[in-house]
Amino acid sequence: MEFRYEDINIFYEIWGEGDYLFCFHGFGLDHNVMKGIFDRNKYTEQNFSKVYFDLPGMGNSTGDYKKANA
Repeated sequence: MEFRYEDINIFYEIWGEGDYLFCFHGFGLDHNVMKGIFDRNKYTEQNFSKVYFDLPGMGNSTGDYKKANA
């Protein structure tokens, strides 16, 4: 799925059911690194709707990372 803010499309995926847990990556990677961490944890797998984002300019999101964080 995508969320649009000005000229940036933010890609995200939602997995699971329950309270929302927002999972942000870093290090120039994409949302898959966070899925690998949280999907292996049985507690978060059963009790949360995990929202995985790609930061601007990374993964499937568009836009300029520096502009979005200015």
